[in-house]
Amino acid sequence: MKSLKPLTYLLIILLGGTIIYTITHNKKEHISYYSGIEKTTFTIATDRDNILVDSSGIVLFIPPYAFKDTAGDAITDSIEIEFRSISNLTDLIGNGINTSNPNLILDSETVFYFEAQHPTKTLTIDPEKPIYIELPSPNDSNNRKLFQGEETDQQIHWQQSHEPVKYLIPFDLKELDFYPPGFEETVENNLPFRNHYSTSREFLDSLFYSFAVNPLPSTHMETAGFLSTPQEEIPTESVALERYGIDPASIAALKSRLFENTYISTREFERRLKAIFKTCNEEILNIYIDNLDKNLYVADSLAANYLTKQDEMANTFLSFYQEKLTNVKNSSKRLHRLAEYYQREKAFIKTALENDRSKYLRSMKKQKKLVQKETKEYEKLITKRQQIRMTRFGFELTHTGWYNFAREVNMEELDEFNLKVTVTNGNDFDRVHTYVINPEIKSLFALFSNDHITFDMGHKLDNILLLKRSQNVHIVSIGFMKEQPAIQKIITQQQKTMTDSLNLEILPDKNIKRHLREFSRYNRPNNILVDLKKQTILYKERLRKERWERDQDFLNKVRNQVFPCYQIGEN
Repeated sequence: MKSLKPLTYLLIILLGGTIIYTITHNKKEHISYYSGIEKTTFTIATDRDNILVDSSGIVLFIPPYAFKDTAGDAITDSIEIEFRSISNLTDLIGNGINTSNPNLILDSETVFYFEAQHPTKTLTIDPEKPIYIELPSPNDSNNRKLFQGEETDQQIHWQQSHEPVKYLIPFDLKELDFYPPGFEETVENNLPFRNHYSTSREFLDSLFYSFAVNPLPSTHMETAGFLSTPQEEIPTESVALERYGIDPASIAALKSRLFENTYISTREFERRLKAIFKTCNEEILNIYIDNLDKNLYVADSLAANYLTKQDEMANTFLSFYQEKLTNVKNSSKRLHRLAEYYQREKAFIKTALENDRSKYLRSMKKQKKLVQKETKEYEKLITKRQQIRMTRFGFELTHTGWYNFAREVNMEELDEFNLKVTVTNGNDFDRVHTYVINPEIKSLFALFSNDHITFDMGHKLDNILLLKRSQNVHIVSIGFMKEQPAIQKIITQQQKTMTDSLNLEILPDKNIKRHLREFSRYNRPNNILVDLKKQTILYKERLRKERWERDQDFLNKVRNQVFPCYQIGEN
């Protein structure tokens, strides 16, 4: 294998400060005592942007095709980058690196060195595509300068100083945190939400952007289709967000690739956006959008001036201005047109989100009608059931002059009695349905419970159970754990106090119809399978209502982070 030919080195000593510096080169091989400095090696593809970070936090930004060979042709295949850095005086002395010249004394903070290597070619840096370096900045970086080093007779001569240039480093927009302060933590701390048990970038984005068209809490359950008010329309209009916070659709628009090489795609703007969220003022965000072609500190100044002196956030933006940050190097020359694009993109996103929400609300309205239909059908069913039961006991009389074919019952045979059925293992099931069945008149009576265990009440529209003295009746209890049914049936006798217990047994064959065949031949109002089907529909609706309430609780907690200026209870 051919040996690697190194790009000759540049050794720089930095007296602090965040700097981005154009790398030059020298034809002299580096000397062996640098081998004692820990190195980091990166293998990079030269046809794309590369952002390299070493263990000390130094960032090396290499644009595409930044290297060329001696013939002036761009390097298009992979190369290796070797990087070394020292940040303490002990290591500098230990590696024999002098930190001063005869006429120059330097208080050294960071020394770094890098070279680029190709298997067959000698590399140079294209001056049209310079490489930039950013170093961690101390608080008092304003008086720091950069010195370039050149080896002479086993010594390093520190040449002329350079003022650090505070260009900003762009990042992939997908990697930046453009959420309001506390948003992600609130979501994580209150999961699960619907089918989400952990967070992902896609889920967080979708949830955050949904507040662009769902800014206010849903305080009326008819919105989700739970109340029987068919004359009411579900509201679909948008609510103005200016009073509550930054429109999430605005943030979605900023994630466009057109903003990739602007200060929007930098960590510095990411930090400013957190402060913008706290102002609840969209105009502050617009200031940064409208001034993309200027240095970042210009927008900082305009934002600070826009806010009143009484606004505590004004000082935050004044502090940003004092950082005197510039812009991304070689950013687009058409930045002034991005503000117009931003407004169009925001409107497009808003419309798309509103369309999605309209579809959701229409589905809720459809569900509302279905629930109302099923509820009314079940109420008619049990009302008819009670009428049939009363008729079969002879309580319905024909008019004078007509023959009455109803069986007359001796009222002395009917006694008052107390009934309580206990399903001992009811809590092991998602739902339990219990029935009292009178075989003499083929009548079904549904019992209800508040805890899956004690069944001692009827439906509000069917709450009269009539039994003759000492007659035999069937008590049937059916439980479901997801789709797995269980059943228990007993025969008991009417008496003044009826307290019966059942223990549900799993049906391995899951064939509930076979085990209820004897009670499924009754007329429709008294058919146990019909009642089970209707109660299953209503049970699923209760689950939907509970999920909706949990969702609203979750969304309200998250909403407080998205719209920090919204006041609970505000109309």
